[in-house]
Amino acid sequence: IPEVAAHLDLVLPDEANPDIAKSALTQARQRLGEEPLAQLFTLCAGAWDERQRRGRTWRGLARYAIDGSTLRTSDTPENRQHFG
Repeated sequence: IPEVAAHLDLVLPDEANPDIAKSALTQARQRLGEEPLAQLFTLCAGAWDERQRRGRTWRGLARYAIDGSTLRTSDTPENRQHFG
């Protein structure tokens, strides 16, 4: 959540509010509950589905969710050929 806020230029704390902890973002999300994120996912999934139907895929795959996980591999010619 702090990384998303940083990309959206919503970084906390700042000079005006130096006492706000980074955990405040997570706590605010927890207070909101699941409904806002469920609505966001529904909107995103609809857009991704429309892109897939129009042929806009990622490496031939339809995108329906992004979970923020990453896969680190060694930088080798074999991996570049396989993963692109």
